[in-house]
Formats: sequence, structure tokens, C-alpha cells
Amino acid sequence: MRAFLARFVNHRSGTSAIEYSLIAALVVMALVGALTSLSGNLQATFSLVSSAFP
Repeated sequence: MRAFLARFVNHRSGTSAIEYSLIAALVVMALVGALTSLSGNLQATFSLVSSAFP
């Protein structure tokens, strides 16, 4: 049992996968925040363009 716990503690292959998934989650959260804040400006721009055409 002690050998199993020592091997489990020293095993590092899953660590990088978890780190990459956390980085990906942070990037997605940043994108959602940026797109949410820009949605009002984008909607106003599309309204302006659509009203310019008859």
C-alpha cells in the first residue's frame, strides 16, 4: 500500500492535463466576458447599418 501511495503522489501525467483544462476554462471565461461587454456596441452597429439600407 505504501508503494502504491508513493507512486500515486509522484505520478505527474494528469497534472498537465488539469492545468491545460484550467487555462482553457479561463480563456473561455475571458471570451464570454469580452463578447458580453461588446454585444451592446455590436447590436448598435448592426442597427445602424441595417437602417442605412432601404
